[in-house]
Formats: sequence, structure tokens, C-alpha cells
Amino acid sequence: MNKISDLLDYLWGGELIIENIDFCNKKIHMKIKIIENELEKEYALMLNDVISFCWINDQGEDRKNIYSWNYMELESISLCNKVKINVNGTEYDNCFYSRPSIMFEVWNSALYVEASEVIINDISYKIR
Repeated sequence: MNKISDLLDYLWGGELIIENIDFCNKKIHMKIKIIENELEKEYALMLNDVISFCWINDQGEDRKNIYSWNYMELESISLCNKVKINVNGTEYDNCFYSRPSIMFEVWNSALYVEASEVIINDISYKIR
């Protein structure tokens, strides 16, 4: 599993635990737990040099429906290179945008993060 995309694919279906969003140091710390052959494996994941992130709760108008979850199942993780999130509003608001480098799909929701690096179990991968 040398390629980052292979490792990210391997983590699909795991339980995502967001441990800390560190605004001061521009980091997001997570854990992903997977079960393989009846053994639980845990992966420490850190997003480094976080420029922006955006949580979208479900799709379309369903985003307004708020449900409590017992856990967050990671449906997929993918690297992004064609996504741009724009803020529309006043002239000032229009100055803000994001070009996420990685997306975490949790149930029908999505966490988009623009970061330069992902570190998984102390192995660093440049993603931007």
C-alpha cells in the first residue's frame, strides 16, 4: 500500500472519530477504526496546514434535517483536484473560497478539507 489513494480506499467503511480541530496550528486530528478479520485496527490521521474546511450535512434540502449519530461511518475518502467551494453574498463575502484537497464522506454528508499534507500513522503524504 504505497500509494496514498490505495491507503485511503482501504480505510473506507471504518469509523471516523474527529479528535481535535486545532485552529491555532491549522491541524485536524482524527482516528479511523476498521475491523479486518475480526481484529480492530486504528489509524491516526492528521491533516496539516489546513487552509479551510467545510462540513455539509446531507444533500440538497435534506441538509437541514439534523439527526444524532451513535458513530460516523466513513463511506469514502477521496483526493480532490477539481472541487471549488465559493462563498456568495456581499462583495466582502465573495472574496472567500476553498479548493479542497481531500473529502471524507460520512453517511450522506461530506467534510471537505483544504490541506497540504495528510499524515497517517506517522507517514506523511503531500496532497496539495
